[in-house]
Amino acid sequence: MEEEEPREPKVDLPLRSLNSLHRCLLYIRNNSRRHVNVRWLNYEGEEQQYFELEPNGLKQVNTFTTHPWIFRDSSRNTIVPVSAHKGMRTSRQSTELMGTNLRVFHPPLLASDQEVAAVVIWDKVYSLRDVCFQKFIDLNITYEELAKHVPKHVISDFELFRTGLPLSRAVQSPEQDHQPNADQMYL
Repeated sequence: MEEEEPREPKVDLPLRSLNSLHRCLLYIRNNSRRHVNVRWLNYEGEEQQYFELEPNGLKQVNTFTTHPWIFRDSSRNTIVPVSAHKGMRTSRQSTELMGTNLRVFHPPLLASDQEVAAVVIWDKVYSLRDVCFQKFIDLNITYEELAKHVPKHVISDFELFRTGLPLSRAVQSPEQDHQPNADQMYL
């Protein structure tokens, strides 16, 4: 069976908070071995540090459906892709996978106050490209220096990696992390 290509979102979601009309209860579980900074994108699109989540930590956040969130590795400040789910507060069985390898999380509009959204942070298996890009950052290689040695499209990809903000083709990366099940998502 042929593997399906990741689909791009139907609409471009803004990289800033829009309003505070529809509440959303969000659970964030860190199933990785690293500390992760949880950041809200404010009304100007600036990242606001909310808290640091320890490895294997779980935190409940009251947020709104038009408030995007970004998750950054605390030691390297790089974006940590996440899996997103929605489901019933009282059931481990009825969860719906909303996406994997998301670089920015937009909470969903929930059907009732019994429904919740969840983000799961995993240890990612990095591609060779990501390892190289991280090394460029660690070595403080400038864009000018990079441009002498690599094609322009690689520089564009590096900028995406460095900022962590999704371009239309990178909202969901082609690599797929393993899929969490409902028992791993909740308490």
